[in-house]
Amino acid sequence: MFKSASPTPEEEASFQTAVQQSSAQRQAAKQAALEACSPQEAALLQCYREGSFFSCAAARTAFWECYRKKRVRMGAVVARGVCFVEVCRAWLLVP
Repeated sequence: MFKSASPTPEEEASFQTAVQQSSAQRQAAKQAALEACSPQEAALLQCYREGSFFSCAAARTAFWECYRKKRVRMGAVVARGVCFVEVCRAWLLVP
């Protein structure tokens, strides 16, 4: 069920960043990650409209991988307090 019994260093760093952030910072990171992953989200929603939950595994995986990666990136930047919204959104769009 789980990949490993203990978290990887990257997962641990992500957790520590999230714990130290305020609610507003976490919300900003979520919103920016959703905006950055909107093409994947649109593809997933289209797949759901045309197919079923089970037939959309690839689109679902693509969306969640993008979201998690961008969220961790955004969370780290917001936690350091070095990000203006426009700059962060442009930076998140870099793969």
